[in-house]
Amino acid sequence: MSARWQRGCWWLLVTLLSTLLVMGVVGGIGIMIGVRQPGQIWVVPVGQGYFAMGRIVSNECLRMQARGAQVDCPQNYGALVYLPRSRPGGYGAEYTIFAIPDPQPRR
Repeated sequence: MSARWQRGCWWLLVTLLSTLLVMGVVGGIGIMIGVRQPGQIWVVPVGQGYFAMGRIVSNECLRMQARGAQVDCPQNYGALVYLPRSRPGGYGAEYTIFAIPDPQPRR
């Protein structure tokens, strides 16, 4: 019983540490891309959606600006995933994986 419990705890610990390592690497890459290429983002198509890293702006904020609202969209360093809507019409969903506020906002 004890060996079985220890084996289960080791897998849990390895899974947790590997997840933290992957998120740290993704975070570091997102910050490096955002700092070195301020006007660029790195986008990888994923099916109908995409995965983006770098200096990002929320799509919802951009939609509100397009509709005429006077909204100032904050820029962040980070990564996000956009998944399209499966049914025709409407918008997909944008999920921010992580976001670090830009210390020097662009004007």
